[in-house]
Amino acid sequence: MNRKRSSAVTKLESGLVAVVIILAIVAGIGYWQAATVAPVTTTVTSTQTVTQTTTLAQGATATVTETITQPPTTVTATVTQPVTTTLTTTITHPTTVTITATPKPPEPIKIGVLFPLTGAAAPMGEGHVKGIQLAADIVNNVWGGIPTLGGAKIELVIADTTTDPKVAASEAERLITKEKVVGILGAYRSADTLPATEVAERYGIPFVVSAGHPMITGRGFKYVFRAHPPVVPTTNWAVDLVKNVMGYGTAAVLCENSAMGQSMYSMALSRAKEVGLTIVHNELYSSAAPDLSPMLLKVKAAKPDAIIAGSYLTDAVLMVKQMREYDVNVKAIVFIGGGVPPEKFLELAGKDAEYVIITGLWNYDSKRPASIEFINAWQAKYGVGSLPDQMASEGYESAVVLFDAIMRARSTDPKAIRDALTKTQLISISGPIEFDERGENKYGYTNTHILQVQGGKWVTALPAEAATATLITPMPPWSAR
Repeated sequence: MNRKRSSAVTKLESGLVAVVIILAIVAGIGYWQAATVAPVTTTVTSTQTVTQTTTLAQGATATVTETITQPPTTVTATVTQPVTTTLTTTITHPTTVTITATPKPPEPIKIGVLFPLTGAAAPMGEGHVKGIQLAADIVNNVWGGIPTLGGAKIELVIADTTTDPKVAASEAERLITKEKVVGILGAYRSADTLPATEVAERYGIPFVVSAGHPMITGRGFKYVFRAHPPVVPTTNWAVDLVKNVMGYGTAAVLCENSAMGQSMYSMALSRAKEVGLTIVHNELYSSAAPDLSPMLLKVKAAKPDAIIAGSYLTDAVLMVKQMREYDVNVKAIVFIGGGVPPEKFLELAGKDAEYVIITGLWNYDSKRPASIEFINAWQAKYGVGSLPDQMASEGYESAVVLFDAIMRARSTDPKAIRDALTKTQLISISGPIEFDERGENKYGYTNTHILQVQGGKWVTALPAEAATATLITPMPPWSAR
């Protein structure tokens, strides 16, 4: 009995050993299979799906750990039979995205452009506006805007004085209060410019003028500037030319009776006295007069060497035509620049314009480098063969001065622009520009150009650095032409 029990125990033990061995083998296989499942490490920078494929034995348990920048995510799957299992987990992780927005373009710089665009002076106003538009185009399209203000573009706000001083003043106020301009250019006629600049001064808005009356810069204003040669230097040059350059001893002074003409008249008489030029006849007349022969017959009787005239376009043309008609002969006819647009005068006066002289701002044949650049830019905009007139050059130069000040001010604040204008130092088409305490260009007399009609076209005779011709004097009598 003991032997049977012992045998049974032995069989039981053997069976247990076999089971243990089998279990060990299974466990070992499971362990080996589990050990062959390598951890997966994934760094996630946005919402994504991570997929891993693992082959497992029956009964094995696989643990897959994803290492990311958030707490680990554990996925556990139990397999009951040998199978290839795909474990998929979706991991959401916050993502920081940096977006650089396109900068908003700077606000345009609004500039008032105030000139006569209707009425008798409209052709002169239109010429100024074309010159200003060219200067703005250069800033906007060549420079790419004002470089010191992030490429801000110039926006011109054009207004019409209608050749009326009251309208000029009200339009100046509208430009400032409604349109919010930071500077004004204008207004050709002194009668319009005087009240318009009063408005600008009251509001503290810089005004670079294109008008000649000495009172425009003679009132102690701080916001009014003038770049081109005004009435004083052009009048003085007319007298000096007759006496000191051509060497004549007598003259007649004839001026129309507007504010501009009266200032020319008084200054010419004063300058003649200073330099010793004898005035044998002097007279004020109406620019609207249909007949100047009564005055011209007095001149003929006085026999001056030269006529010095302060005129506007229509009366200047009438004067030379009636001089020919009544055979009034002098050695020189000199128009004081400012009122007579040379190109229009030549067009209307025709052959009677030959040998006539004007003291003015500039002529298209000038040899100055800035002038040549101006002509090239003008023809690029307005057409090959097109030429700017003196009005266009005056508007252009005033705009160049204002835009230069805005660039140097690095601001659209009117006071900052005004302060920059006081420090202006540049060379433009008429020559150097630098302002005195009145806002007047210190080089007005030096920059005055002496132009003469020769061979049916205007040529520059002085200053020497701009000249392309020599003065022809004395002019031949009408009967010899």
